Amino acid sequence: SVSYHTVPLPVWVALPGKDSRDSLAHTALCPPALLALEASSRCAWHPQITVMPGHQGIKPLECTIYTLTCTLDRVMQVVRCTSFPARGWCSCGPDLGTLGLFNYNNHSMLMHDLLDEYTSAYTLAETPFSMWTQGVVRRYMIHGSSRPFVSVEVFHNV
Repeated sequence: SVSYHTVPLPVWVALPGKDSRDSLAHTALCPPALLALEASSRCAWHPQITVMPGHQGIKPLECTIYTLTCTLDRVMQVVRCTSFPARGWCSCGPDLGTLGLFNYNNHSMLMHDLLDEYTSAYTLAETPFSMWTQGVVRRYMIHGSSRPFVSVEVFHNV
Protein backbone atom coordinates (compact mmCIF):
# COMPACT_ATOMS: atom_id res chain seq x y z
CA SER A 1 0.00 0.00 0.00
CA VAL A 2 1.02 3.62 -0.42
CA SER A 3 -0.26 4.58 3.04
CA TYR A 4 2.29 3.70 5.66
CA HIS A 5 1.53 5.94 8.63
CA THR A 6 -0.25 4.24 11.50
CA VAL A 7 -4.01 4.62 11.23
CA PRO A 8 -5.20 6.21 14.49
CA LEU A 9 -7.51 4.12 16.63
CA PRO A 10 -11.25 4.78 16.64
CA VAL A 11 -12.42 6.92 19.57
CA TRP A 12 -14.31 3.99 21.10
CA VAL A 13 -11.02 2.05 21.47
CA ALA A 14 -9.18 4.77 23.42
CA LEU A 15 -8.26 3.87 26.97
CA PRO A 16 -9.67 6.01 29.81
CA GLY A 17 -7.41 8.98 30.45
CA LYS A 18 -5.58 8.56 27.14
CA ASP A 19 -5.19 11.68 25.06
CA SER A 20 -8.11 11.67 22.60
CA ARG A 21 -5.85 13.16 19.89
CA ASP A 22 -4.37 9.66 19.54
CA SER A 23 -7.77 8.53 18.28
CA LEU A 24 -9.04 9.23 14.83
CA ALA A 25 -11.31 12.19 14.35
CA HIS A 26 -13.13 11.77 11.06
CA THR A 27 -12.86 15.22 9.55
CA ALA A 28 -12.80 14.38 5.85
CA LEU A 29 -16.47 13.66 5.28
CA CYS A 30 -16.03 14.95 1.75
CA PRO A 31 -12.42 14.62 0.56
CA PRO A 32 -11.17 17.38 -1.77
CA ALA A 33 -11.50 16.97 -5.53
CA LEU A 34 -7.68 17.01 -5.91
CA LEU A 35 -5.63 14.74 -3.65
CA ALA A 36 -2.27 16.52 -3.75
CA LEU A 37 1.21 15.19 -3.13
CA GLU A 38 2.42 15.82 0.41
CA ALA A 39 5.69 15.63 2.31
CA SER A 40 5.07 11.94 3.11
CA SER A 41 4.38 10.89 -0.51
CA ARG A 42 6.15 7.68 -1.50
CA CYS A 43 6.21 4.69 -3.84
CA ALA A 44 4.29 1.58 -2.75
CA TRP A 45 6.92 -0.76 -4.25
CA HIS A 46 9.99 1.20 -3.18
CA PRO A 47 9.08 2.81 0.18
CA GLN A 48 12.49 4.41 0.55
CA ILE A 49 11.67 6.67 -2.42
CA THR A 50 9.82 9.77 -1.33
CA VAL A 51 8.61 12.73 -3.36
CA MET A 52 8.15 16.27 -2.19
CA PRO A 53 5.31 18.55 -3.34
CA GLY A 54 6.40 20.75 -6.23
CA HIS A 55 8.36 17.89 -7.85
CA GLN A 56 8.62 18.09 -11.62
CA GLY A 57 6.65 15.56 -13.59
CA ILE A 58 3.49 15.56 -11.46
CA LYS A 59 0.65 13.84 -13.30
CA PRO A 60 -3.07 13.63 -12.49
CA LEU A 61 -4.45 10.13 -11.89
CA GLU A 62 -8.13 9.27 -11.60
CA CYS A 63 -8.87 7.33 -8.43
CA THR A 64 -11.78 5.96 -6.44
CA ILE A 65 -12.58 6.51 -2.78
CA TYR A 66 -14.63 3.82 -1.07
CA THR A 67 -16.86 5.20 1.70
CA LEU A 68 -19.40 3.53 3.97
CA THR A 69 -22.18 3.90 1.39
CA CYS A 70 -20.76 4.65 -2.07
CA THR A 71 -17.73 5.49 -4.16
CA LEU A 72 -16.36 8.96 -4.89
CA ASP A 73 -14.34 9.83 -7.99
CA ARG A 74 -11.30 12.01 -7.38
CA VAL A 75 -8.01 13.02 -9.01
CA MET A 76 -4.70 12.36 -7.29
CA GLN A 77 -1.29 13.82 -8.01
CA VAL A 78 1.38 11.19 -8.67
CA VAL A 79 4.97 11.13 -9.88
CA ARG A 80 6.67 8.27 -11.73
CA CYS A 81 8.91 6.22 -9.45
CA THR A 82 12.49 6.51 -10.66
CA SER A 83 13.38 2.99 -9.44
CA PHE A 84 11.11 1.31 -11.98
CA PRO A 85 12.47 0.37 -15.43
CA ALA A 86 11.78 2.95 -18.11
CA ARG A 87 9.23 0.68 -19.82
CA GLY A 88 7.34 0.06 -16.57
CA TRP A 89 5.20 2.42 -14.56
CA CYS A 90 4.91 2.73 -10.84
CA SER A 91 3.89 5.96 -9.22
CA CYS A 92 4.63 7.74 -5.97
CA GLY A 93 1.52 9.12 -4.33
CA PRO A 94 0.34 10.78 -1.13
CA ASP A 95 -0.30 8.89 2.13
CA LEU A 96 -3.63 10.76 2.69
CA GLY A 97 -3.96 9.64 6.32
CA THR A 98 -4.48 13.23 7.40
CA LEU A 99 -7.64 13.26 5.28
CA GLY A 100 -8.97 10.07 6.88
CA LEU A 101 -8.08 7.96 3.83
CA PHE A 102 -6.05 4.78 3.41
CA ASN A 103 -4.27 4.89 0.04
CA TYR A 104 -4.13 1.27 -1.08
CA ASN A 105 -2.52 1.62 -4.52
CA ASN A 106 -3.00 5.19 -5.84
CA HIS A 107 -6.15 3.99 -7.61
CA SER A 108 -8.22 2.85 -4.64
CA MET A 109 -8.59 4.65 -1.31
CA LEU A 110 -10.70 3.50 1.62
CA MET A 111 -12.08 5.90 4.21
CA HIS A 112 -10.78 5.27 7.72
CA ASP A 113 -14.37 5.22 8.98
CA LEU A 114 -15.08 2.29 6.62
CA LEU A 115 -12.13 0.39 8.12
CA ASP A 116 -13.29 1.35 11.62
CA GLU A 117 -16.73 -0.01 10.78
CA TYR A 118 -15.20 -3.41 10.01
CA THR A 119 -13.11 -3.31 13.22
CA SER A 120 -16.23 -2.49 15.22
CA ALA A 121 -18.25 -5.29 13.60
CA TYR A 122 -15.44 -7.79 14.08
CA THR A 123 -14.91 -6.91 17.74
CA LEU A 124 -18.63 -7.25 18.48
CA ALA A 125 -18.97 -10.62 16.76
CA GLU A 126 -16.47 -12.56 14.70
CA THR A 127 -17.33 -11.44 11.18
CA PRO A 128 -15.56 -13.06 8.20
CA PHE A 129 -14.27 -10.71 5.51
CA SER A 130 -16.60 -12.23 2.94
CA MET A 131 -19.76 -11.71 5.02
CA TRP A 132 -18.89 -8.16 6.03
CA THR A 133 -17.91 -7.28 2.45
CA GLN A 134 -21.23 -8.65 1.16
CA GLY A 135 -23.04 -6.39 3.62
CA VAL A 136 -21.20 -3.36 2.20
CA VAL A 137 -21.99 -4.51 -1.35
CA ARG A 138 -25.68 -4.49 -0.42
CA ARG A 139 -25.37 -1.06 1.24
CA TYR A 140 -23.78 0.29 -1.97
CA MET A 141 -26.72 -1.10 -3.96
CA ILE A 142 -29.24 0.53 -1.59
CA HIS A 143 -27.49 3.90 -1.95
CA GLY A 144 -27.14 3.63 -5.73
CA SER A 145 -23.35 3.74 -5.82
CA SER A 146 -21.90 4.29 -9.28
CA ARG A 147 -19.36 1.51 -8.66
CA PRO A 148 -19.50 -1.69 -6.61
CA PHE A 149 -17.51 -2.18 -3.42
CA VAL A 150 -14.04 -3.75 -3.64
CA SER A 151 -13.67 -7.51 -3.85
CA VAL A 152 -13.17 -9.66 -0.76
CA GLU A 153 -9.55 -10.21 -1.83
CA VAL A 154 -8.82 -6.49 -2.10
CA PHE A 155 -10.51 -5.71 1.23
CA HIS A 156 -8.54 -8.54 2.87
CA ASN A 157 -5.29 -7.10 1.47
CA VAL A 158 -6.14 -3.64 2.78
